[in-house]
Amino acid sequence: MARILVGGPGGQKSNIHDDLVSRLRLEHDVTYLKNDGKGMLWELSRSPFMQKEQKYGLILYDSNLFYPEVAAERKIIVFEELTAKYLAIAQAPVIVLAEMELAIKLRPSVEKAGFMQIDQPYQVEEVSYKVKEILQKAAENAAK
Repeated sequence: MARILVGGPGGQKSNIHDDLVSRLRLEHDVTYLKNDGKGMLWELSRSPFMQKEQKYGLILYDSNLFYPEVAAERKIIVFEELTAKYLAIAQAPVIVLAEMELAIKLRPSVEKAGFMQIDQPYQVEEVSYKVKEILQKAAENAAK
């Protein structure tokens, strides 16, 4: 059972994440921070100091969590200058769930940071499969 940290916006945009989190909780220990950017930053910043068994095995981050009201260009700048650095602190694979309006422009920054991107709207089954695939690969690498 892996520990997964999920950060996403609240309100109507959270409905699809609610379904995904419910699905992931069937097999994993999921911390879901809905509409809690500060909480997300806190969890990421404390990750390096966690005991090995407490560390997150995967981070799922919705691109609309921080500054949902600002323009797409500003969100990309914030991602590059701040968010990507915090996500990297966790030392875990990261999947960015990119909102439709931002997906194409954000992808180069996500890939540059070494993360994966899944564009919204997404199919819960597809993301669930991708999560399983990533966690299996991480477990195999850890066993080597």
